[in-house]
This record gives sequence, structure tokens and C-alpha cells, in this order.
Amino acid sequence: MPNREKVIKNLQSVANICAVNGDIQSMRTIDDALSLLNADVVPVIRCRDCRHSMMTYDGECKYCSQWIQEGIDEALYLDGDFYCAFAEKKEVRNGS
Repeated sequence: MPNREKVIKNLQSVANICAVNGDIQSMRTIDDALSLLNADVVPVIRCRDCRHSMMTYDGECKYCSQWIQEGIDEALYLDGDFYCAFAEKKEVRNGS
């Protein structure tokens, strides 16, 4: 997958070509895409990749150790696709 900067540069080039050719609608669409790419966003860490995501002793479901520490128990058991503000990427260990 191309990196973000390369995609932005390519879209800017195409937008310039559209402007020169008078294709205003395509230029506006590309400008909208560029606005999304230039948004101030952070990567999301899903529960399945979070260091706070723990498995119950019986291996049936996952729970968030950070939520327990914070006293939050409404949604103790988590779906792997869920994410929250406490998320921290798991460290990958070589050879484990």
C-alpha cells in the first residue's frame, strides 16, 4: 500500500491537471479527498492489539484491565474490534 505522502502528492498532481483542463467537478472531488487525508487524525488501536486487553481464566472472552483500574464495569467484556482512549499497542517480543 502506498504511503500517505505519496498518495497526497499524486492527488495534488491530478487536481492540477483537472484544473488546467477545466474539469472543476473532478478537481473539487480530489480536493475533498485531500482534505480527508490532511485531517489531524491518530491511528486507532483495537482491543485485539491493545496491551490492556486480557483473556478471562476460562479463555471465553476478553476484558480490559485498564477499565477495571478506572472503575468502569459497564462494558467489561470486549469485542476485538472495539477501541477506547486507554488503548496502548502491545509490544511484539521476538521469539515468543
